[in-house]
Amino acid sequence: MRNLPVREAVKHLAIFGTTSAGKTTLIQLYLQSLARRFRPDWPRPEQLIIFDGKNDAVPMLSALGLHPEDENVFILNPYDERGVA
Repeated sequence: MRNLPVREAVKHLAIFGTTSAGKTTLIQLYLQSLARRFRPDWPRPEQLIIFDGKNDAVPMLSALGLHPEDENVFILNPYDERGVA
């Protein structure tokens, strides 16, 4: 991941793996490295669209200073009222 060029990192990303393979940890580390680009105080905040099937993305994003209420952060989860319909 550390050799992934920024111009490629902002494109689509899918992570697959078996149970306990470290997918959530990888997502956390990836978002930590890019979080400042999605914050409202960034010169031109980029959009973050994340599918949260396990309801663990919102606390993780909040810890990074990102919130579903921000106009550029979109949570896709049909079971979470904060999600995008």
